[in-house]
Amino acid sequence: MSKWLTRLRKDLLRSGSLTELSLHLAKNSQPSKSPELWKQSIRAILDDEQKPDSDFVLAVDQWISQRNQSSSSKSSSNNDQLDLL
Repeated sequence: MSKWLTRLRKDLLRSGSLTELSLHLAKNSQPSKSPELWKQSIRAILDDEQKPDSDFVLAVDQWISQRNQSSSSKSSSNNDQLDLL
């Protein structure tokens, strides 16, 4: 779990990532919580004040995967544009 938390901390370094993750969790979690409550929970988990449950871990991994897919498709479309020049 410590490696997973280290990776999450790294993923959340980018500006706006905490907000993006909290919005993703608010949209996709049951029972639903507000993005602000999710931010508080995420901070508590990152500070080792709270332990993440398996649903949280899976939802975060889903968010990371979606974000990585969109990043790779953006970079490949940029490469396509460069090839056309």
